[in-house]
Amino acid sequence: MSTDPNTRHHFNPELEFKYCEGIPHRAGTLVWLVGSIERKRACQGQPEATIRDRANQGSSRSSFCSSFLVLFNNIDRPSIIKEERISNPSYGLGFYKTLATLWKRCQDSSETTNIIMHESDSAIMALKNTQNGDNHIVKLRENLARSRLQFFLASKDQWTKLVKIILETPGPSDQKTIKYLWPNVALRKLRNIRKGALQVKEGQRLNNQMTKTMRHLCPLAAPWISLPLDQLSNQTIMMLTGLVRNQQKILVRGELAPQETKFSLYCALFL
Repeated sequence: MSTDPNTRHHFNPELEFKYCEGIPHRAGTLVWLVGSIERKRACQGQPEATIRDRANQGSSRSSFCSSFLVLFNNIDRPSIIKEERISNPSYGLGFYKTLATLWKRCQDSSETTNIIMHESDSAIMALKNTQNGDNHIVKLRENLARSRLQFFLASKDQWTKLVKIILETPGPSDQKTIKYLWPNVALRKLRNIRKGALQVKEGQRLNNQMTKTMRHLCPLAAPWISLPLDQLSNQTIMMLTGLVRNQQKILVRGELAPQETKFSLYCALFL
């Protein structure tokens, strides 16, 4: 864990997030665009050619996080100086790919001092959250503050326009994806997979314990778990169990077995 008292639990004032007043914030500057961006392919007359090309390329829309070093001398015709595709092999979520991309920007901060990102990006939200005690977020926040990188947050409309300009601008076609193993969250991925499997198993167990009456009223188990039993009457609980009283005033299951004749039943609600 980090030991810097100035950035461990408090937001570092040197790490500022400014909002873009224009696109870009000023012309004639080098800017890194960081986000989940992929160049769209042109419409193909032969779909199998595109499928084969994608298979050979070995990268999909969710396999990397792109960063573009752009010179905005002219907003309509920007110059893409460099393009990088970062992938985190330990966990394929876009959040960790963005963290890996920002960490790499800290190591190469001599290239430029400006970064534009979407204001609702999950990585930005985590960095701005001063209550986030995650070790990776704390270290990244400190390194970003030391690197003197300036962040400019783009609104949804601004980001859409920026991405459209980038996608329409010619760039390298044989760009390879760089595997950057930071943060290494392989154990976190394994824990989440096991947690999801346990939740599915627990959900199946609860569904098997539901009566037909409960399943007819609500097929989901979660609302029944949160139902306060102390606020329900005994008659209501017995009704939910599906029990009824026969002519001999004995509680039995409210189901008719095969070849069983129907007799007068009194619902447990009226006991």
